[in-house]
Amino acid sequence: MVKKKARGGKKSAQKKRKTTKKKVTRRPKSASTTKRTRGSKVNAVRKAKSGQNLSIVRIMGKGQYKIDSPTIAELNRIDNSIVKLIEEGDRNIYDNVEARFKKQLSEMVSLITRRGKQVDVKEIVSSDFILPPIDATIEETRALFRGEGIFPN
Repeated sequence: MVKKKARGGKKSAQKKRKTTKKKVTRRPKSASTTKRTRGSKVNAVRKAKSGQNLSIVRIMGKGQYKIDSPTIAELNRIDNSIVKLIEEGDRNIYDNVEARFKKQLSEMVSLITRRGKQVDVKEIVSSDFILPPIDATIEETRALFRGEGIFPN
C-alpha cells in the first residue's frame, strides 16, 4: 500500500512562503532626497503632516511657536521696518529710535503669541527663526537686524 501525500502539506507551505513578496516601505518623496539641507527636510515633513508650511519661531525666554506662512510674511514686514529703523537711527542720533524699536519688537512677539501655536516644552524641535527677548535693546540686537534681518525675504 502506497501512502498518498495530502494536499497542502509541508512542502507546499514552504513554496507559498518563498513566493510572497516583502512589502517595501518608502519615505515620502519630499523627505527622501539627500541633496536638501536638514532644515528643508524638516520643513518638508512638517508640510506633509499638516497640509501647510509651518515654521518654528523661538522667542528667547518665552519658548517656541509654530507659525504659518502668512504670519511669517507679516513678521517679515515688521522685521524690514526694524532694519530700516536701525539704519535711520545710525544716521540720526537725536531720534527716539529705542522706543520705536521696543514697540515694533513687542508687536512681533504679540503677533507670534496670538497667531502661533506654542510647541510643547517636552517636544524637541529645531527653530527656523530666533527672536530676541522683548526687553532687548537696540545695541544688543543690532547685528540681528542687519541686511535682510531675522526673516529673510
